[in-house]
Amino acid sequence: MTLEEFLLTANVDDTVALSEARLYEQTKGQLIHRDTMNSLLAQAKSYVSFKVMAEDGNNPFQNELAAFLDSEEFNFMQDSSTGLAQIAMLDSIIGEGVAGLSDAIAILKPTIIALANKSHLPFENVTLADVKRIRKTTEYAELSPHDGWLKITTSADCEKHNPQIFAETQGVRHRVAGFNAVESAGDYIVQVPRSNVTFFVENPYGVIS
Repeated sequence: MTLEEFLLTANVDDTVALSEARLYEQTKGQLIHRDTMNSLLAQAKSYVSFKVMAEDGNNPFQNELAAFLDSEEFNFMQDSSTGLAQIAMLDSIIGEGVAGLSDAIAILKPTIIALANKSHLPFENVTLADVKRIRKTTEYAELSPHDGWLKITTSADCEKHNPQIFAETQGVRHRVAGFNAVESAGDYIVQVPRSNVTFFVENPYGVIS
């Protein structure tokens, strides 16, 4: 899910939507490298026994184990059809109760699944300015330029953001410039097209005048 998709279906209150976005967890699938898997098997005291079983023609999972040990990367991603098939294979081995194998797989499975499906917070750095811009709820300060320059004064500190400047032509606003890294209370100035029209500056925190 993209940030835009999340915010356009989130709570109608911008500040609540911001909090929800920052806390939104998403699973990011990743392959497990052979070195990592071998290390896990060794830690579980199972690597050697797995190799022995992979060569045992009487073992019902000989082919699966041989293919497993020959892999360069392992897919146990829950958002992948291959990953789901591999997880089903683990469950099958666990369910069969194969001596020396099923218990080892049962112990390893949670670690393997966690490694292959890491949770992260994709929108943890989103700002209120981002939320309002995407949801089109941004407030604006109306200011006039002076000799091709536009000055804003912020009355308080706020999240670092880049307020964009718009001019209006026949009822349609179009971007003409922008401020960079507005954060601390104080004055900011930027060059804009020479014009006598009023400019509209994004003012999501209500601190610009």
